[in-house]
Amino acid sequence: LAAREITMDEPVVGTIEEVRRRIGPDFPVLGFIGAPWTLASYWIEGVMTRTFESLLKMRWADPELLDEILERITEVAAQYLRIQIRAGADAVQIFDTWGSVLNQSDYERFSGRWIRRIIESVKDLGVPVIVYVNGCAPYLETLGTLGADCISVDWRIDLATARTALHPKIALQGNLDPLVLYAGPEAVDREVKALFEKFPPQRGHVFNLGHGVLPRTPVQSAKRLIEAVHRYGTC
Repeated sequence: LAAREITMDEPVVGTIEEVRRRIGPDFPVLGFIGAPWTLASYWIEGVMTRTFESLLKMRWADPELLDEILERITEVAAQYLRIQIRAGADAVQIFDTWGSVLNQSDYERFSGRWIRRIIESVKDLGVPVIVYVNGCAPYLETLGTLGADCISVDWRIDLATARTALHPKIALQGNLDPLVLYAGPEAVDREVKALFEKFPPQRGHVFNLGHGVLPRTPVQSAKRLIEAVHRYGTC
């Protein structure tokens, strides 16, 4: 995606069908959903939080109720992902932004198994599935069993370490710290080069940030990021 540039008077937004009509058949379209655990965190808390008091209290006080909520979210999320794929998404990504609030032993029960169920429900449609977990290092063993085609890793773990922990058939995506872009084009160029020196360009690696593009990211830094990937990331 970073290798292509779209120049339009208006942002490319709307349904997948609308986006596809505007950009044509030659540009890849990525669909996405939140993981059930992450969606549950917003539903149960009702506000943005860093402590997740209500969610984590339910995890201990009434885990059966939490399981019921996660199951219902999983059913809806799986249906929505199938709709996106049938509408023309070339690949889909499941974001588990708040999976990292779970301890390692609980990740499978409260997040991993629900993501696995979603992946199983869309496999027959034949598009690649990417899973992103912010703070993924403790869960790599579980993530490798989800059935995902690609695991997107955050900036807190070395790509070589993630590569060793996951099956060779699972692609990697990541993992430049998005805050690097705040430091300006020269810093972006330097850090992209360093990333590829530590983890040389190879098949099965999709370069990306270790999280989303942050608000107020300088446009010049984003442009330099694309240029640097082209310069240093050629296999």
